Amino acid sequence: MNWVNTLYKLWQSKMTFAMVTIIDTGGSNPRDTGTRMFILENGEQEGTIGGGQLEEDCKKLAKESILTKKIIRTNIPLGAKSGQCCGGVVEILVEHFNSGPTLYIFGAGHVGSAISNLLSETPFNSLVIDERDEWIFKINGPKRKQNPLEFIEQKIFSSDDYIAIMTHSHELDLEIISRLLKKNIKYLGLIGSENKWIRFKKELKNIYHDDDIKKVHCPIGLPIGGKAPHEIAISIASEILQIYYGQK
Repeated sequence: MNWVNTLYKLWQSKMTFAMVTIIDTGGSNPRDTGTRMFILENGEQEGTIGGGQLEEDCKKLAKESILTKKIIRTNIPLGAKSGQCCGGVVEILVEHFNSGPTLYIFGAGHVGSAISNLLSETPFNSLVIDERDEWIFKINGPKRKQNPLEFIEQKIFSSDDYIAIMTHSHELDLEIISRLLKKNIKYLGLIGSENKWIRFKKELKNIYHDDDIKKVHCPIGLPIGGKAPHEIAISIASEILQIYYGQK
């Protein structure tokens, strides 16, 4: 496995994952120092450091690293007690990636593109999701060509995640909101006017309680007054940063 290419691919995908590296060995071992494997947030694996109980232990360490956002360094014996027959010992380093705050932007229009660019030099990772070829491939930063509803069904969101909804379709916006309201998300913002939000709330009240609906930031962004796409993007990015730094 070319681990550099794998690391870059996973980093670009914006999926949360951990890289497990053998940094030292003693005695008999299944793999050499420098061998790596990757464990994704959903448990999927790329590469191998030897299989068996060693990898099962490393998967648990990877999950711990992702959840705690800490780098883990530890020794794992390969004797009978661990279900291994090598008899040696390996020193493991587990590093987490893409585990900082992520903003998922549903809609690759002018505003979505501008937000992605604005947040590129901040603590945020951003990912723009859109299934339209003519728009998604214009995005300079991380992007995913996929139907937003399919993405939501496949993604395991966390309490550190931020979401901004600004697709080309009001009906799609409403369906995305409806599917996300019960998820434990840090920030859920919807672009649109007061009238759009009034109509949406009437629809959502047939399914959700008022406390759930109040989680939605709409109209999205700080009221700075500008209406140009880049100005709207600045207002949204500012609101997200304000919440991230505990100023709102």
